Amino acid sequence: MDYCSTVWGNCSDVLIDSIFKLQKLSARLILDADTSTSTSTLFKQLKWLPFRQRTVYHKGVTVYKSLNGLAPLYMKSLFKYTSEVHSRTTRSTMADCLYVPKVKTEFRKKSLGYSGAILWNSILPEIRNSPTLKVFKTKFYDYLFQSI
Repeated sequence: MDYCSTVWGNCSDVLIDSIFKLQKLSARLILDADTSTSTSTLFKQLKWLPFRQRTVYHKGVTVYKSLNGLAPLYMKSLFKYTSEVHSRTTRSTMADCLYVPKVKTEFRKKSLGYSGAILWNSILPEIRNSPTLKVFKTKFYDYLFQSI
């Protein structure tokens, strides 16, 4: 389910809902739970993130790796800090936010360069500024897990 989720996690809502239904069914089978049990209860027991949050998690990890030299160089070129684009002092340059490119199509909005920058800017600074990948993964997972 996680394989290439950063890429195919941007597919249509119909397909994402199909994958989510399979995830719910899997949780019910693993825990031998009936249909009256809430999905969030099952996911909390299994310490699983729902599929949409899993794709958000993996996209955030990909952006972290790109910004910290843990991904191929072509990935780093997808992201620029706002301070690299213009020299004006704004809230986004002070907070080390990523520059969000202007896009005209819905297709382009699903690209990693755009959606990754939007996601990165929405992550709390204390998570974004994690010193290591392991710390980032733990903090980001816990943050997303709390929202279930």
